[in-house]
Amino acid sequence: MGNRLSEDKNARVLLLEAGLSTKSVIQIPSGFYDVLFNSALHWRYEGEPEPQLNGRWMWQQRGKVLGGSSSINAIAYVRAHALDYENWAAMGAEGWCYAEVLPYFKKCETYEGGGDTYRGDAGPLGVQRGSNHSPLFKAFIQAGVQAGLLYGVIDLDGISAISLSAGGSIESDHLQYGAITASSPPSTAPHPPP
Repeated sequence: MGNRLSEDKNARVLLLEAGLSTKSVIQIPSGFYDVLFNSALHWRYEGEPEPQLNGRWMWQQRGKVLGGSSSINAIAYVRAHALDYENWAAMGAEGWCYAEVLPYFKKCETYEGGGDTYRGDAGPLGVQRGSNHSPLFKAFIQAGVQAGLLYGVIDLDGISAISLSAGGSIESDHLQYGAITASSPPSTAPHPPP
């Protein structure tokens, strides 16, 4: 957001982030496990006990580093389901229906498969399909198909996320690639006042 706002040379932008630089284990995708238990890197928020989880609560990981939660997301890139946006709009969140947020998703990404109805091709965030070469991935898909779920080359961030497919990921040169990496302001020096 800081980068987009600073495109206007008449604007004065102050970008505040809590926490550390992302130049650490965060950038290594396999370092995700270490991030989970390092309170210097995330806020350790806890959810409320949930009846659907037999009274258990879940961690709500939120990044305490430059780039926030996008820097600790294990390179996963997943949008909410299109109907979630429709429900939020129906509950009064003006401007949040799927048709209204989709252009912003497309503007922020460059999808490895190219732009289409649901994907962008000129944004700062590189998005690619996740790898499906792992035997564990193949076993997971096989179990899902046996349970009656659909599997195919389906874009989970398109109109329907009810299927089995490799999810999206964000990485560059095999390193974690979050919001701070994708869209850091070109200069941290302030623009002169108008």
